[in-house]
Amino acid sequence: MKLNPVKEALRSALWGLMSIGPVRRAFQAIYTEYELHAKHRVETAVSAASHGALQKGPFAGLRYPDVQPRGYMILASKFLGTFEMELHDAVEQACKRQYATILNVGSADGYYTVGFAMRVPSAKVIAWEMDPWWKDITRQVAELNKVRDRVELRDLCTVDEVRSIQSAGRTLVFSDCEGFEMELLKPENLEHLGTYDIIVECHDLFVPNVTSTLIQRFAATHNIEKIDARPRLLDDIDQDLVKSLPVRWIDLNRSFEEPRLYRQSWLVITARG
Repeated sequence: MKLNPVKEALRSALWGLMSIGPVRRAFQAIYTEYELHAKHRVETAVSAASHGALQKGPFAGLRYPDVQPRGYMILASKFLGTFEMELHDAVEQACKRQYATILNVGSADGYYTVGFAMRVPSAKVIAWEMDPWWKDITRQVAELNKVRDRVELRDLCTVDEVRSIQSAGRTLVFSDCEGFEMELLKPENLEHLGTYDIIVECHDLFVPNVTSTLIQRFAATHNIEKIDARPRLLDDIDQDLVKSLPVRWIDLNRSFEEPRLYRQSWLVITARG
């Protein structure tokens, strides 16, 4: 299926508009209000069809409690297996490394925090989430999936906190912190983690040139792969599942299309050797 060139042109135009703070906040508010009810209808239907557990992706089997969605809580795409699917291979490879410590900066609904705790039973997982509502969701998800004893939940992440962590084995830093990665992810801040790898969502919209800066910082010691987000297509999800869902196609289409109104990329930064 080919991408719609008109849609791609609109994305490029929105990239410029989203660089303007008030415009970005207005877009986010409108999107949240418009999408929330449609997403919840799809999430309810997909969750029921999947018996409350993710069916695809690196964290297949992860279960979510029955919670009302909020803002950018996009459970439908997690159940459909399209959430950040660009990272699926990188996350799968990370799960095979049997880390001693995994740091998740920005846990949101606990997808990565709990998913990694499930897949890497040797790891102690430390997760930061400054929003109390999201932090409580992460706690519920950890309890439901029986990994709460290996998940330490903290509030606001600071450089001093990360510097204070000692790791006896290999460490993974998984970061999605809305631009704070520029200040946090410096070799001198991570040296106490021993051998460390990083998967980071880069927010050049908030902090210009953060992607190129991070590449320069770690190029001498790590292998670096840049992964760009791409639009979601109906072909990306299980067609048999699509046919079985009692929801409108337009609602389904909106539910697995992630709300990225600007260009998005990730860096997978892996220690050499």
